[in-house]
Amino acid sequence: MRRASKRMPAAAALALLLVLVGCASEPSTTALEDELAMIPGVEGVALSVSHPNAPWNTRVDIVFAVAEPTVESVTTIVREAAPMIVADPELSGHEVAIAVVDARSATADADDADAAAAAVHVMPEVGEALGVDAGGNAFLFLTPEELEAIADQE
Repeated sequence: MRRASKRMPAAAALALLLVLVGCASEPSTTALEDELAMIPGVEGVALSVSHPNAPWNTRVDIVFAVAEPTVESVTTIVREAAPMIVADPELSGHEVAIAVVDARSATADADDADAAAAAVHVMPEVGEALGVDAGGNAFLFLTPEELEAIADQE
């Protein structure tokens, strides 16, 4: 009769490592959220970190409540936000999803499922003005490279 080994099989060790990597502590969003709230035209901001499709996929989700949600004002806000996001030591290097709600009719809450429904649908035009593919009507999805390029436009 074969004696059971006390060593963890390699596949089990790898699986455990992947689970633990996904359990890393969430980066702090407070400093960036406070900085983004200072952008002219922004009435409120909600920032959260999500993990779409897998725990090791990190995305920064930002909802801006904007006084005048026009293509021009939202484009300006994204241009001003990009260098702040790129410079953040904890949140830079991740994909970012940006949505905008009209501050006159909604409150910004990045954890609210209704944020997408309340979003102002100007992102295709904003993406075009910034030279990127928006990825949707309600959200502007930006890769770290696209954020850096926008940050360098100033």
